[in-house]
Amino acid sequence: MFASLPPDQQALVQQGKVAVGMDMATVRLAKGDPDRVTTRTTAQGETQVWHYINYENGDGIILYSGYYHRWWGLNGWGSYPYYMDYPARRPHDYFRVEFRNGRAFEVQQEQP
Repeated sequence: MFASLPPDQQALVQQGKVAVGMDMATVRLAKGDPDRVTTRTTAQGETQVWHYINYENGDGIILYSGYYHRWWGLNGWGSYPYYMDYPARRPHDYFRVEFRNGRAFEVQQEQP
């Protein structure tokens, strides 16, 4: 599929970027599967929203976004899956794409 994309979209996909007008398959190539999908219905019609999330604590501070926490113990380094036992975590959209008729029409990205 990548080879069939226009050169400008190929360049964006290689950088992990999304542009208005991309179809769902191209966005999936660029960003991977969304963490969550919601549907929004308004007077203008129905949109599908793809959410790419990390987590924040109760104070709005973004928590570590890797898959494992590392810690040092008596037996050396250890690790455990992140946030599995963090009671106050909330999902936080760092990237969102809204689709109408199968094409991205709005892209929201948090700035570093």
